[in-house]
Amino acid sequence: LLMEQINKLRQAMVPILGPTIKILALKMANDQKISNFKASNTWLQRFKNRHSLVLRKGTKRSIKVSPTMY
Repeated sequence: LLMEQINKLRQAMVPILGPTIKILALKMANDQKISNFKASNTWLQRFKNRHSLVLRKGTKRSIKVSPTMY
C-alpha cells in the first residue's frame, strides 16, 4: 500500500524524501489502528533497501509541490 502511494507521487513528479515516506507510513499505520508503529530512521533505511528505493537530491528545476498532494 505504501509503495503504491509512493509510485503515484513519483508519477506525478512529486519529489519523494525520507520524511515524506515516514509521514505516509505513520498516516497509514494510524488509519489501520496500529498504535505501536514508529517510523524510525532504521525502519526507513530498511524500507528503502527492501524496495530498492534510492532518494536523490533534487535539482534546481524541482517542481513546487502543493501540500494537498500528500
